Amino acid sequence: MLRRPGFIVFCCLGAFVLAGASPRLLAQGMFEGVKSRIYAGLAFSYYNIIGNSFDGTYGFSGPGDYLPVPKMEAAKGFGVVLGFRGENVGIELSYYYHRHNGTLEDPTPEFSGTRAEKVSDHNLNIDFKGRIWPGGRLEGYYQAGLAVVFISVNKALFGIENDEWKAMGDVTYQAAGLNIGLGLDFWLIRELGLTAGVFYRPLFFTTLKESPFGSSAEGGTFDVDVSGMKGHGLGVIIGILVNLK
Repeated sequence: MLRRPGFIVFCCLGAFVLAGASPRLLAQGMFEGVKSRIYAGLAFSYYNIIGNSFDGTYGFSGPGDYLPVPKMEAAKGFGVVLGFRGENVGIELSYYYHRHNGTLEDPTPEFSGTRAEKVSDHNLNIDFKGRIWPGGRLEGYYQAGLAVVFISVNKALFGIENDEWKAMGDVTYQAAGLNIGLGLDFWLIRELGLTAGVFYRPLFFTTLKESPFGSSAEGGTFDVDVSGMKGHGLGVIIGILVNLK
């Protein structure tokens, strides 16, 4: 889980209280024209994916094949955003990448303990963002949107080949998600601002793609139904926004 989300949440709530107490101070005249802008941004993120399905074990998928379900640590990442901000609402497109440290119980009979894994997650998002105190130096927002998530574990598809246990390929989990979040934008000048927020993302898994390598690759890529898997994400975002128009 995230180790320090409380600090970010406390800062966000404090800023909301400040803005509610001093709306005139924060809504300075020089920011009256900041509405209806196209903007872009770069963001730092801290994110984790947890849930009963991600418990660090292997799931049996077929004759001799064992699929990894790693237990992941929270990871730092980065992202890019592009959005249109209207008077009170807007829409935002974003992409984020994280690389987690994961652990798995070793599936081979001759070994015990855990295996360390590198787990990559890519997520594409489209969010609708409602504005609080629009046009001011400090703007709050709430968001709701959709996400498409890809979680990849390399060299973690295990199976039996020539009577030996071997790593036989890579796997990629595909999921849809819902984004729910709160945050703040603080405009240093009309063209440049800072943003910070927290979000929650329930995940609905659909398909796992097996990508075998070596002699097993001759059969191509296989799809496995993993619609019974469950998970959810919790994250923090801090970034820079630039008004483009």
